[in-house]
Amino acid sequence: MILDHVKNIERYRTLSANLAKAIDFITANDLARFAAGKHLIDGEQVFLLMNEYETKPEADCKTETHRKYIDIQLMLSGAEKVGYAFLEDQKVVEGYNVEKDYTFYEAELDYFILKSQWFAIFFPTDMHCPSIKAEQPGFVCKAVVKVKVA
Repeated sequence: MILDHVKNIERYRTLSANLAKAIDFITANDLARFAAGKHLIDGEQVFLLMNEYETKPEADCKTETHRKYIDIQLMLSGAEKVGYAFLEDQKVVEGYNVEKDYTFYEAELDYFILKSQWFAIFFPTDMHCPSIKAEQPGFVCKAVVKVKVA
């Protein structure tokens, strides 16, 4: 997992060709101008999911991993608490969904607050539980760029 401010996102472009495409897109566009929903960047290799929602209690959030995609989660406005852990031997509560690329887990997590203009990159070995209310529930606008694992 990587946690950093958007002003430093260029540092991570050499990790993979698809991450470089995603970073090019992020730095060349005002993501807040995109409507909620899915926007193709490079077909199914790299695409944007724009999300607007109210954060919620942790009990209502799910801890997940993805096999096919890396997530770049960039907070555009608002803030949310995010749980994370390294994928080891955690209990699977919902097996891998091939179509939607997720597995859900029960796990002990560490936490950080994802604030406006900060991003987190989650790799397939990184469990993450987003959408948790920081102190109080709040409205957030978050861009999630899905990057196909090479």
